Amino acid sequence: MVYSHVLDHLQHPKQLTISQRELIVRNGLGDRQAPVRAAAGKLIGIWVDVVGGGLIEFLRTFDLLGSEVAEDALFSVFVTRPDIFDNAQFDGKSCFHSAPLGLMAT
Repeated sequence: MVYSHVLDHLQHPKQLTISQRELIVRNGLGDRQAPVRAAAGKLIGIWVDVVGGGLIEFLRTFDLLGSEVAEDALFSVFVTRPDIFDNAQFDGKSCFHSAPLGLMAT
């Protein structure tokens, strides 16, 4: 599959512009073929690790004000990487047991 082959060579999100990252997320996660969605989800999960494993650092690789793609990418991380979801903490507290907006706090 071409999409998967291309994505395998993109190890760091900073190799791409913000618009290119968002295009990969939007098109990859929204594709009608499950293998394409899986390849995009795998790449997005790798990006979290590459940027340091933190969700805030990961989210900073997207345009948070002008696009909703970061939300889709974050949801994909939670689906494909339950370890990240289970261990997500901000200010020493699990962000899923505190205020709803705690996830976006910096």
